[in-house]
Amino acid sequence: MLASPQHTTGLQPLVILHHILVRSPIPLPHSLHGWAEAEYVRWVDEHSEEESWTLIESGLSHWEKTAELEGREAEDAAEYATLARTVLANTKEHASS
Repeated sequence: MLASPQHTTGLQPLVILHHILVRSPIPLPHSLHGWAEAEYVRWVDEHSEEESWTLIESGLSHWEKTAELEGREAEDAAEYATLARTVLANTKEHASS
């Protein structure tokens, strides 16, 4: 239901994306860049929503290229990545209209 705008009305897309990533084996953007959590929060505060979405999207792309997961964990991660990409697509479509 997280991919459905009807079920997530009123929630910021970044909150939904973080919820998806936290539940998955996919690393959060700050760990990919070697930032402390406080540095990441500061980065998000200082940048636009679109820049934050791009950071998450680039993190997903990087993870997909370098992931060394196997079996069920790899399947779960791929499912979460697909869900996050769907939320990103819906968010970008809504933002452009």
